[in-house]
Amino acid sequence: LLKIKKTSIAISGTHGKTTTCSMLGSILVNAKLNPTLVIGGIVNNFGSNSISGEGDIIVVEADEYDKSFLSLKPTIAVINNIDFEHSDCYKDLNDLKKSFVKFANSVPFYGLVGICIDDKNILSISEKIKRPCKNYGTASEQAINAKNFNFNGFISTFDLYENNKFIMKIKLPAPGHHNIYNALAAITVSRELGLSYKNIASGLLTYSGVKRRLEIIKTLENGTIIIDDYAHHPTEVKASLSAIKSSFKNRLITIFQPHLFSRTLSFYNEFSEALSLSDITILLDIYPAREKPISGVSSKLIFDEMSKSKTNEIHMINDKLIKNLISSIYEPGDIIITMGAGDVYKHKNEIYSAIS
Repeated sequence: LLKIKKTSIAISGTHGKTTTCSMLGSILVNAKLNPTLVIGGIVNNFGSNSISGEGDIIVVEADEYDKSFLSLKPTIAVINNIDFEHSDCYKDLNDLKKSFVKFANSVPFYGLVGICIDDKNILSISEKIKRPCKNYGTASEQAINAKNFNFNGFISTFDLYENNKFIMKIKLPAPGHHNIYNALAAITVSRELGLSYKNIASGLLTYSGVKRRLEIIKTLENGTIIIDDYAHHPTEVKASLSAIKSSFKNRLITIFQPHLFSRTLSFYNEFSEALSLSDITILLDIYPAREKPISGVSSKLIFDEMSKSKTNEIHMINDKLIKNLISSIYEPGDIIITMGAGDVYKHKNEIYSAIS
């Protein structure tokens, strides 16, 4: 598919790929460039994870799992961030970094690699990238950078700078620092494509989110919001919960379903730390997906770590008890978030029934 179009854009990184693709897609569609999009989530703007456009641009999500992104060879690549993940495919972080270097260098000599230089793991490989690069981040020396963040509900604003020159204030219909980085990646590519700041700003305003990415399921008059989120890595959990905590003062209840036995074993300490941002954490059984059980590995690993700090309320329950537990702990105005890459989202009706 990438070879069909004159300009092919592949968005990579351990986190934020789907959202960045969606933001870029919103900009390109708003600018009437008729792009083709192939994304790993349902984009609310389009009601699909793909659109077939008649223009010369294709945007795809470049997933590092199974090293499949190495077959893409786009004309423009983006690396949002690098975190160790997919221990079933990579020996360690250095092995993962090598794949990202190879991906970046698969871009043709006339192409571009957009990199978030705020990320320490990207910074550590930046000198190994032998293609033209454009940096983005929050430091003044970056080609594209953001300053003066403000978060209010599900709206973020920031000042956009290019080459140390103030451009304009950007309004983004998505909460959290991580989404500002996603927006900066989309802006970096848009500028390389020659789009005006006006087109970029108005395109970002049309962004309406992605299914299961801090998706609002239900809002009640008493201030309660039910949210669903796909976060399944500690960094993602921390980013999503931080986004909610920075935008709302409500009590936060997180229903977390760990995804994969191997990931739980590798990161149970980090999950414990990330989930401590929530006022009340409810841990469900591990969603095994493609894996068989590992002896001694369960949600109790996270539960035991969280219990040591005693900083918030923690429950570990079977899925069937969600409704009863929510009924007993819910207070009007609570924000309730279901979180994980498994089927935790299927409990939204039970939760709404419990608080109603």
